[in-house]
Amino acid sequence: MPDPDTRFWGAVADEDLGSLAALLGIDGENGGAQERAAVEAALPVLASWLGRRRAAARVSHYRVGWTPVARRPDGTTARLRGMWLLTIPARIGADDALVTRLASALGGAGADVRVVTVGDPGADSYDDLAAEVSSLTADGGELAGVVSLLGLVSADGPGDAREAAVGTLALLRALSGSAASVPVWSLTSGAVSTGGSERVSAPAQAVLWGLGRLLAEDSDVRWAGVVDVPAPCGDRVLRRLAEVLANPAEETEVAVRDAGVFARRLLRATGAADGPARPTALAPRGTLLVSGGSDTWRGRVARRLLASGAAHVLVATAPDEPEPASTPGSAVAGVSRVVCDVSDGPALAHLAASLPAGPDGRPLTGVVHAPPATASDGPLDKALDEVLGAGLPALAGVSSTAGPIALFLAVDVDDLVGAPGAGAVAALAGWWEAAARVWTADRAPVRLIAADPDALDLAVLDRAMERADGLLVVTATWGSVWKAARS
Repeated sequence: MPDPDTRFWGAVADEDLGSLAALLGIDGENGGAQERAAVEAALPVLASWLGRRRAAARVSHYRVGWTPVARRPDGTTARLRGMWLLTIPARIGADDALVTRLASALGGAGADVRVVTVGDPGADSYDDLAAEVSSLTADGGELAGVVSLLGLVSADGPGDAREAAVGTLALLRALSGSAASVPVWSLTSGAVSTGGSERVSAPAQAVLWGLGRLLAEDSDVRWAGVVDVPAPCGDRVLRRLAEVLANPAEETEVAVRDAGVFARRLLRATGAADGPARPTALAPRGTLLVSGGSDTWRGRVARRLLASGAAHVLVATAPDEPEPASTPGSAVAGVSRVVCDVSDGPALAHLAASLPAGPDGRPLTGVVHAPPATASDGPLDKALDEVLGAGLPALAGVSSTAGPIALFLAVDVDDLVGAPGAGAVAALAGWWEAAARVWTADRAPVRLIAADPDALDLAVLDRAMERADGLLVVTATWGSVWKAARS
């Protein structure tokens, strides 16, 4: 949940007297009629001041980049020590070529490798794993680390992303249950692209990159990091992978390639990304659909888009969502509402087709969609179930219709970089980022934007469409990105 300061200024930006009064403890049930009247009188002035300040704030644009990880200064190669657990899903099998070669590479670097096969995610399989770890260490054996292959899913749907994430969380619980406080590395293959002609081939695995940013902030979990290797994976890459495990430094997000070892960074974006791009102009005469998130988020984004030149903004409310309470002055010319389940492909397509086209019409030109507002609440594995079914296939489908319709997947900057307080949406951000890269490489107008709602205007959406790498980060607060942007 956002901290009180964030909620306070959010209520001011929305001119939401009810929420502000509740935060200040003058919501009527506790009396304070005079204080409430004073806040009501001051609210428009505060909102106007905040709007001017945010408009004047310097907003910076960032992109994901990769920086080479330097080898040891003395030129020597670090060696592994002790027992290393290689956990693999049953669907791969211990005789899989990658598993055999990886075990050989780790063994060649000095590790005592133990391969453990884990069944489908479930209490029994991970109870068995906890018992096996306890057995391995019962006779004085010291477990030095774990390399997990549980995220190597081959398909790209929500169920596959969930399997990768939930299996990894269960592994961490099993290790915690066995009192084995050891670093855990998760392996992906094709989940990220380091640039050039390299393409993402397994976007569902990228959920572990988002999840890892969350776990890295959890002091109760010995999360070492996530490492991506290419597919197919050569012996040189596997030897370099063993070096990363033996000498991890402070990197928690690493890609190992034939050309070297690279760490993920957020870098300032000075223009379009390398590679061809096909910008999709957002016609000012058209309609922009805002969906997902909370009603407050949708309202803020709609007003921001309208103020920056959009002719018409359509705000979608889910069929099972309570109808927002109207307040005096809440209606905004140019903003209208519709009930639509954007995860329902036919319903979304019908909505797009219902908007009049032609020279005098307002056809759908863009969709701005955010994860559910409550997705980060509650147990992490339960929240993952909520966020990973976020309507991505249906939304991507409407983006490929005649038009074309630009799709902007919007997340908070903290969810992209894994700042303290980020929740399950961080895992979704990893998957969305990879999926956006896949679609962008195929020339589909799909982009991921990490930004505060007050930064989402037409200029930012146009800037995102210039990106050939599928991602644009927009923030006026350097503190939100200091960790990932270090160089």
